Amino acid sequence: MATLTTPVIDGDGHIYERDEDIRPYLRGKYPDVMLDTYYLFPTLDGWRRGLPPRGHRYDAKGWSEFMDHAKISQSVIYPTMGLGFGFTRDPVWAADLAAAYNNYVSDYFLKRNARLKAVALIPVQDPQAAAKELTRAVNDLGMVGGLLPAPGLDVGYGDARFDPIYAEAQRLGVPVAIHGAARAHGIGINLDHVGADGGQAFVLAHTFAQMSQFTHMIYGRVFDRFPDLK
Repeated sequence: MATLTTPVIDGDGHIYERDEDIRPYLRGKYPDVMLDTYYLFPTLDGWRRGLPPRGHRYDAKGWSEFMDHAKISQSVIYPTMGLGFGFTRDPVWAADLAAAYNNYVSDYFLKRNARLKAVALIPVQDPQAAAKELTRAVNDLGMVGGLLPAPGLDVGYGDARFDPIYAEAQRLGVPVAIHGAARAHGIGINLDHVGADGGQAFVLAHTFAQMSQFTHMIYGRVFDRFPDLK
């Protein structure tokens, strides 16, 4: 049997970040009572979440063992709770939370395993701040792109207000990645007819969220203004 020689890259390797992991990066900037009482990220919707615990999802050592077992050469990691980031309303908090998440991922994953890469959380609520955080995440933390959360915002990514993000991503030569998540709201489609069938909602929500954003970007001429955007 032929030996597989083509490197395998996991392009969507989610970690299960927890509030207690990220809080230390916010201490001193916000009152402890705020950090310790409330969740850091907004909830996505009314669907029950959660998978059986998998040790490799939580730390760099476990990830390395999993990658060796599955013969994966590199993995690009994304947030899980952070997929609700687009529902964050306060742009200042969004910028601080994104920076805290990125610092946590750098310290606990990227610095501990060179085979792990990461897409940065960027505060899309303030495109200028998002461009600045993308630059820091790429240049200082070694991240490989920026995350555009599909649900949560009141405007599509074809809007020119997001041009500072695209201009900086193009200059840096890194991609921006649109990621769906919510199953019940914030994606521009009514999924009430699927009832309690989380499988249908999952498939439709992820697919439609990404299709609608890419369509909005195409009709908004994003790729005309930024022909080298990945």
